[in-house]
Amino acid sequence: MPVFKIRNYLTGEIIIQGEFPSLPDCLERAVQSNISLDDADLRHANLVNANLDNIVMRRARLDEANLMGANLSEAVLDGCDFTNAEMVGTCLCFSSVKQCKFTGARFGGTDIAGTILDEAAFSGHEAFSLNFHECQSIENCTYTSPVDKESYSFSKPPYVLRGMNYPLAVLDRHILVNHSGYLLSEIINPPAGTGDPTSLDEARLNIFIHNNRPLIRALSRHRGYIPGTSHSRRA
Repeated sequence: MPVFKIRNYLTGEIIIQGEFPSLPDCLERAVQSNISLDDADLRHANLVNANLDNIVMRRARLDEANLMGANLSEAVLDGCDFTNAEMVGTCLCFSSVKQCKFTGARFGGTDIAGTILDEAAFSGHEAFSLNFHECQSIENCTYTSPVDKESYSFSKPPYVLRGMNYPLAVLDRHILVNHSGYLLSEIINPPAGTGDPTSLDEARLNIFIHNNRPLIRALSRHRGYIPGTSHSRRA
């Protein structure tokens, strides 16, 4: 059997090593033996269909890891880095994934029911395929737009409209149109003296807003935003 070795990415110290049929088997042994995998270096790891429920793995590096179909339910994963990770079909049910980084992570059928996602960071349109309504908590999460590179906060499930030529998501104080963010207050109540659009994209946005302002206003009211103010309230 091959020898697998998992190191602490900060110190280089070996966390667990031995002969195992696969890397998931090595990690499963760590779970069974109550070995903490905090700060584990699992960059580029192949963890397809791994059964890692109840794993304790804070601040681990899982950049570009393949977690397709992996079971990470009831786990402690706070502070882990899932940048560009493959997470289609991954189960994170009832896990704590606070302050995790999901920049460029690929989602699809990812189960986050009962998950604590506080202060998690997302980027990329696939983040809006997640069913945030099923989470236990999503306080102070951020979405960084790949278009304007700005970060937008949200503590309530985004409203996502699909089936159009471009993605649209309503967050706590902003609406994202094709990943570009605009303040809800300026869309619902445009400031006086707004000039003509300076680009084709702005012209298209103006047309969209003009045609859909009642819808945007209704969505904003439903999630607790009060038109005419720059603040939002909790439902």
